[in-house]
Amino acid sequence: MRERWHRFAGRARILAACAAVGAAGCDDDAPAPAEVGCEGCLALAGGVVFDGTRAGVGTVVLEGDRVREVVLGDARVVAGEVVDAATAGLPVGQCE
Repeated sequence: MRERWHRFAGRARILAACAAVGAAGCDDDAPAPAEVGCEGCLALAGGVVFDGTRAGVGTVVLEGDRVREVVLGDARVVAGEVVDAATAGLPVGQCE
């Protein structure tokens, strides 16, 4: 049993090291963040966004009582008011 654990732990360390090395080279190829927002809009940025099929950190831009934009991933708010939603979940289309 102990030998089996050591083999598993060794493989896990190798996989973690490979993932870290692979991720380190990705920053140079990363696309620029999407630019979102509008004058008079409210941007809920950095929260977990659920769009019905996917979930991930993103930004939801509201214009009046309507959802104007939903961006999963990095976004740069260029206009409007920004609310840090990093500790919130945002179920798009299910809020009133």
